[in-house]
Amino acid sequence: RWSYKLLEQTRPNQYYEIIQDNRGSHILSTKDLALINYMKSLCELGIDSFKIEGRTKSLYYVSSVARAYRSAIDRVLGKDKTNIDENLFDELKKIGNRGYTTGFFIPEKNPSDAYSYDISKGLAGADFLFEVKNIKEGKFQVKIKNKVFLHQEIEIITPKNNFVCQVCEILNEKGENLEIANTNDLVWMKFSCQIDDQDLSFALARTIEVKR
Repeated sequence: RWSYKLLEQTRPNQYYEIIQDNRGSHILSTKDLALINYMKSLCELGIDSFKIEGRTKSLYYVSSVARAYRSAIDRVLGKDKTNIDENLFDELKKIGNRGYTTGFFIPEKNPSDAYSYDISKGLAGADFLFEVKNIKEGKFQVKIKNKVFLHQEIEIITPKNNFVCQVCEILNEKGENLEIANTNDLVWMKFSCQIDDQDLSFALARTIEVKR
């Protein structure tokens, strides 16, 4: 393994390390940029809009990341009306990622912390379990994304709230009770908690645990 310094042509006297090992030359970081803890500084710069990476990303990824950053911006502006966890960086950890870095905005104290070439498939975060399709008489029709078990404890997220619930009932389209809802199943569910939220038609569910 060896490395050398590359001079930034538009930034005199600034050099950036390029590493080469048995996998090849590494110029760009394979980690994901995460500046959610610096939204106040970014807003004070007068930035009008922020773009969330969404191309080839899942419904769960785009919804969760946009939701976290929207809340972060609203907190800076004093307009946040959500009940999302105070630590929004923890919300990002629940989403599939390749490890996080602040990149060139806040350079890492140790340059190697900005890189992670040992992670090929990324970190899973929490599992996306289902999306809500319909609500009727206290039951939720959901499209299953990953297997869900009867009595499993899950986290339901909406644009404004998080709810930790237990799955109390799973019914197929014939009204028959099920012990397991499998991927791509369309089923009806009842939950242990009383959910009163106007955004439930946009609700998603995930596991509580974050995979390592």
